[in-house]
Amino acid sequence: MNLAEGVKYIDKMAFQGCTGLTSLHIPSTVTLIGEDDSPFYACSSLTDINVLSSNTVYTDIDGVLCDKTMKQLIFYPEGKTALAYTVSNVVNAIGNDAFKKCLNLITVSIPETVSNIGDYAFLNCITLQAVTFPSGMTNVGKSAFQGCTGMKTLTIKAGATTIGESSFAGCTGLTSVVIPKSVSNIGIKAFSGCNKLTSVSIQKGVSNISNYAFENCTGLKCVTIPDSVSEIGTLAFQKCSNLKFAFFFGASPSTTTDLFSARLQPSKSITDLLQKDLLLRHGKGIRHPRQVWQILLRMCISIVWVQE
Repeated sequence: MNLAEGVKYIDKMAFQGCTGLTSLHIPSTVTLIGEDDSPFYACSSLTDINVLSSNTVYTDIDGVLCDKTMKQLIFYPEGKTALAYTVSNVVNAIGNDAFKKCLNLITVSIPETVSNIGDYAFLNCITLQAVTFPSGMTNVGKSAFQGCTGMKTLTIKAGATTIGESSFAGCTGLTSVVIPKSVSNIGIKAFSGCNKLTSVSIQKGVSNISNYAFENCTGLKCVTIPDSVSEIGTLAFQKCSNLKFAFFFGASPSTTTDLFSARLQPSKSITDLLQKDLLLRHGKGIRHPRQVWQILLRMCISIVWVQE
């Protein structure tokens, strides 16, 4: 499809669901393309977006839409059949929805120049198997890799500071993850539903584990939380039905209620067994041992503080 000269805007959702669209030619006059709710989402046959060289706002790299400076990758057509893609080393940001539901990609190589991955950038890329973040990465957006069920390997290098809400939720192929010390916040539902995740290493430097961060990680058996963590959100580990040990180093972090609630069904929550926040607000030791044993018996979990 060739858009006529004079067209200035391509609004959000403009071509969504046009399954017969195979290519799109953008004239020099287009100055705004809606980036949230991508205009080209669900165009399953679209393989190329070509931008006239005289356009002052946009360009393309081999049919992949970028801004004119090529520093932001805006949209990768989901009809492309390549199994692997290497992001240009000029790019420093991957936009919202950029690779959303690209069902052919197995690997994506992200260069050291990229510092930001936008919201929903790789949502439901179910064939994507491995992702390595560059050391310059600082932000992983909301639901950036949610539903990437084929992802088996995730490498987050030191440098990342934020893992956004639901960033890796539903990545059912993941078996282990290391959260580097540079990350300050693990977002709400960041790893929710990663049911094959058996090992989580949270390095010293992480300060916040948000609500529901690891809920429904039914394969998780042990978690170690460093003394740098100052806050753990509500139900951060709820329904982790195989979680046996939780190790806290240093003083216990503050938390809202029901950290491990509803691990097993039916079972009483920690707040039914203990006074509100009792276990997690006394870093010098665990009080009321009878109630602690109730937890061990009912919920098969040991909560241990290791004083350094």
